[in-house]
Amino acid sequence: MATHEVREQEKLSSVTSCTSQEQYTLSTPDSLSYASSDNLTEPDIPPPPMPPPDVILRRPTSRITDDCSSAAGVLLTATKQICSALISDWWTDYSLAIGALELLASFARVKLLIVNIAMCKETVSQLCKFIGFLCSRPPQNQTRNLHSMILAALHCLSQWLLEHTLLQDKECLYTVLEVVELGISGKRSRQPNSQEVLMKGAKEHLPMSLKVKDAAEALLMCITDQVDSFPSPCGPESLYSTLSEKDLSEDFSNFKYFSLNNLTILAVLEQNKKSLQSAQELNTVKVVIRGPFGRQIWIVEPKSEQTGSSKPVKAARPKPAAPAAARPRIEQRWWPSSVDSIPLVKADKTLPRLGDLDDLDPKFASIINAKIESELKNGPSLAHSAPPAPSECEPPSPRNHSQSARVLLSQLGLLSSQSLQECQGMPPYLCRLDSGDAAFIESLKDLDQIANRTRDTVYVFYVKAGQNKVSDILDNTKSYKSLNSDFKDLLLSMGWPVNIHTHPGWTGATKSGAKASPYPSQEPDQIPSSRGPAAFDGTRWLLYWSDSRTEVAFIVPTEERNTYLSKLNQSQGNKTVTAAQASPETASSDRKSSGSGKESSRVSKGLQEVRTLVVWCERVEDQETVPLDDLLTSTNGPSDSGTPAEYMIIYVTALSSGLVRVHVTTHTERCGTPLPLVDGMVCLKRTLGVLIRQTAVNMAARKRLLNELSLIPHNRRVQKMQDIINKYRYECTESEFYEALFTT
Repeated sequence: MATHEVREQEKLSSVTSCTSQEQYTLSTPDSLSYASSDNLTEPDIPPPPMPPPDVILRRPTSRITDDCSSAAGVLLTATKQICSALISDWWTDYSLAIGALELLASFARVKLLIVNIAMCKETVSQLCKFIGFLCSRPPQNQTRNLHSMILAALHCLSQWLLEHTLLQDKECLYTVLEVVELGISGKRSRQPNSQEVLMKGAKEHLPMSLKVKDAAEALLMCITDQVDSFPSPCGPESLYSTLSEKDLSEDFSNFKYFSLNNLTILAVLEQNKKSLQSAQELNTVKVVIRGPFGRQIWIVEPKSEQTGSSKPVKAARPKPAAPAAARPRIEQRWWPSSVDSIPLVKADKTLPRLGDLDDLDPKFASIINAKIESELKNGPSLAHSAPPAPSECEPPSPRNHSQSARVLLSQLGLLSSQSLQECQGMPPYLCRLDSGDAAFIESLKDLDQIANRTRDTVYVFYVKAGQNKVSDILDNTKSYKSLNSDFKDLLLSMGWPVNIHTHPGWTGATKSGAKASPYPSQEPDQIPSSRGPAAFDGTRWLLYWSDSRTEVAFIVPTEERNTYLSKLNQSQGNKTVTAAQASPETASSDRKSSGSGKESSRVSKGLQEVRTLVVWCERVEDQETVPLDDLLTSTNGPSDSGTPAEYMIIYVTALSSGLVRVHVTTHTERCGTPLPLVDGMVCLKRTLGVLIRQTAVNMAARKRLLNELSLIPHNRRVQKMQDIINKYRYECTESEFYEALFTT
């Protein structure tokens, strides 16, 4: 007993000394977080003060070990065990493997004061080993579930690379790029037990599946564009630039449009002299690049010399030693002087001189006199306008303006003869696009509406004690006064408020952003507190969260929301707008697979997303009487009818102990129950919002893995761009291309 008290005193003294030298670190929880498990509450010694409920207290430590005496040790041990079990046993069970990968992805988001870089590198190495192990399975074991596990593992790998700075290590970078190569081409260039290197040109591209190839390409783009660069300068709402052609020029006809390799649309704007404010912008070129992963804008200005360097000064001529002699005046003659010594003959006198003619025609004489007067009058000016004789050789003055757009394309190597020739029936590498068609600009706007991230929607409800009517439930969120005070904290912990009039990201409808809203944009910057949680119904405000791969919109449904969706549907020309499942995940597949009869119904069923509802109940017994069908129907859009086929309900009930109990109900096909929330779990209020959000994202990801018609976001953009290029490609010969490049 004495030994136990001594150990407790030592622990307490170590913490006290730590607090006297280093302050505790307070951070907002953005993912799963763990506190130390040391027991510091002795009966005769007051415990340390507890942190506020919206922050997490982490005790500084000098090192991280794999024992379970701290949160970092638990994390390290669990990560090792999961990675080991994935390769040895769990890969044969699809549900178990997907759950383990979801848990590993959640571990990547854990924020620790001291990050164990060795553990992170080992986890990345184990994930790469797991992906290689799955890819090496014999053909008879290549199933859809196996490919889905590879997709989930690639997503988990990207999460670890985004959350931790690991690619500065060459060995880690080489391991990750080997996995990318394996996913894209289906084979490594260097085999594990061989020193022979298979070059890219000699490799036969046989990926395991198109989805695996697309996922590997997405991982490669994540490495090059987003690692250590997210969020972008535009904020987490947009991965790339939010500007477009209208922000650069009022007239779209000033742009020249080209396509590169049938995968990229290039818009080049060469500055016009009339629109320039300074001469320095004369050679500036603005380029709008639309690629598979987004839209970017670059401003290119040629630089031919170092900044601040002066132009070369003309060298002065040396002074002559003696004054230069006067030039002799030389009389200009039309004929040599020897002609005057030749005697004239009779034939020379057959044509008389003009002065010898006495009877000259008056009309002819007037013409001659007018010509003589004109030469006498303009003779001196013509003599002065003649350029002086060059005295010495001088360099020509540099040009201040050139066709910068043409020069840029040439210096990028895009104007070669090979780039303009078709190869094996494929379009040329560089093609002109007919931007004069009025439908071309609308096609570009439709392309910009296609997301480069997955998009999900979560609906939140509040059920008071004894309520069983959907109208009463929808009216509960009109004010905060009669609601549990923790409900507001839950809403704000799941996402941050955004105004859809200025928000460029996902808003729960196909046409997202301020451009699609039927309401005027003159809205106050502050959320009206009088409306309560109903302010986040998606009509003007909503709660939003995003990372580099996913966007989530949190909506509190109200009666006004249905009116809003009807106006939105009318403003878009009676186009289909579905707020619950209108995520453009499979818009391209829907267009290609449209039909009638059984095929159409199969496609429609396959495109449905899992609808996620979060229901806060004041009493546990109210979960049995909640009008579930009516709540699901209240989340329908104008084009939806009936109850959705697949859904997930997360019931939340506050306990008297200060914790919350979670009950998860799923109605899906082969999706199972996602992590990290588990049915019957009791958790802290400050981590509840993060757990709900991650569970909803994982459920939607599981549905996409099992959906044959679902496409990876950048693949949808590729299909749309290829449609635009094939429709508006300008058919011309090589000579006509160069002629148009110089003349337009």
